[in-house]
Amino acid sequence: MSVEKKHTFFSKSSGLEIRLGRSLSPKNGYVQGRIFMRAFPLQQGAREKQITMMLNSVEALKLGLDISKLMKSKEGVQSLIHKYTDAQGNENTTALYLDYWEKDGRTGTGLTLSRNKDKRVSIALRPIDFFLLQNLLKAWAIEACYEEKVSEEGEEETLPQKVEGGEATGEDVGDDDIPF
Repeated sequence: MSVEKKHTFFSKSSGLEIRLGRSLSPKNGYVQGRIFMRAFPLQQGAREKQITMMLNSVEALKLGLDISKLMKSKEGVQSLIHKYTDAQGNENTTALYLDYWEKDGRTGTGLTLSRNKDKRVSIALRPIDFFLLQNLLKAWAIEACYEEKVSEEGEEETLPQKVEGGEATGEDVGDDDIPF
């Protein structure tokens, strides 16, 4: 049984799904660990308005630390911007904004994902949800630090591992046999 690591946060009109995943790099044939964030409106027929952003480990850790900074300073906005060219040659910009606000004696936290100025999804998060998001980002940033080579047949090739009191590849692997 495989377990998917993910969590979904909901506000009144939108949601945010964060999950640990993997991405195949077409350039070098490696599968790499990634963190995916998907923001979506809750109204019917809004599937085309959802926005997904893929983060590498460094970006996820930075966002986790940015949340800490916002919660301590109790003010401001932190952001992460991705600019890329899609398969059709179009320039795209995806931006993620973390926000801590205070208004009329009330405080709040939230996150906004936008793409190319025409798509925008904002999710208001309770402080405890913001804290959970921070911890998921920091923990999964470490967990996503891996690469696996994909063979010509599409199967993953992994390096032999030393397993305490057991076998990793069907044979005993000694310290001298590990290629790193």
